Order: sequence, then C-alpha cells, then structure tokens
Amino acid sequence: MRVTVCEISDENFLRDWHELTQHVRDERSELVVLPEMPAYPWFASSKFDEEVWMRAVKSHDDPIYSISQQR
Repeated sequence: MRVTVCEISDENFLRDWHELTQHVRDERSELVVLPEMPAYPWFASSKFDEEVWMRAVKSHDDPIYSISQQR
C-alpha cells in the first residue's frame, strides 16, 4: 500500500494542497493522512462558535472531494 502523510500550512494552503494533489497523482497514493481540519485556520483554542464551525466544515468540502477523485 502506498501511503502519503503530510502537513499543510494555513498560510500557504492552496500551494500546499496543489503540491499534495500532484504528489498523490504522481505517486499513486492509496491512503492519504491529513492533519485535522487542514483547510481552515486552527480555531480550537477559542470558545465554541457554531458559525465558525460551519465555515470550517464547509471549507473542507471541496478539497476533500477533489483529493478523493485523484484515482
């Protein structure tokens, strides 16, 4: 099994995501391990805010779908 484990920068998310998808495609990764909530700046240090949570969840929909389509 080909596994890719990565870190993704909040500041350079789009660049890092592009590089990751290219790597997954080139290396034919079968499993990709991502950091928790990679497509939204870390917010767990503040009090729960449902609006922030919903924005974070929504921000992950497109990137997660796009990497799932790499096969």
